[in-house]
Amino acid sequence: MNTVIRILFLDFDGVLHRPNCLSEDQLVHLPHLEKLLQDHADVRLVISSSWRVMRSVDSALSAFPHGLRQRVIGDTPVLRAEGGQWHRQRECEAWLKEHAPAAIWLGIDDEAQLFEPGKAVICNPALGLADPKVRSEIEQWLVATDPSPSSSVGDPGGPR
Repeated sequence: MNTVIRILFLDFDGVLHRPNCLSEDQLVHLPHLEKLLQDHADVRLVISSSWRVMRSVDSALSAFPHGLRQRVIGDTPVLRAEGGQWHRQRECEAWLKEHAPAAIWLGIDDEAQLFEPGKAVICNPALGLADPKVRSEIEQWLVATDPSPSSSVGDPGGPR
């Protein structure tokens, strides 16, 4: 039985759509995420987006395809008092400590200062997941951390 848990911490603005876009353009990059994860059924999603504070995550999730929505297992806590450098990473780590301390994880965000180098794939906010380079980085992580017997043996790499 597979006991390795792989988690992607997912931002919305600048990842799933351009920041400050019109409502009809929100979440337009969901098909890219769905395609990335199609061969990685074990990967779970945790929402780390500021939407969890400023908007309804539930309404956003209703726009997710069923298969992606089923992968969402939570959202990170809001650590308001801390702020500063690597703030979102600390929120991810707080979630992990409570729910999945042994998980292998990766953030996907558009703000580099929110994560320590190497802890997240950073998107160009104008492109988000539409950027082939970003998708390639995520795919590399997915392949390197794949716990299935057919994956390559060795150091799984990526943040833990």
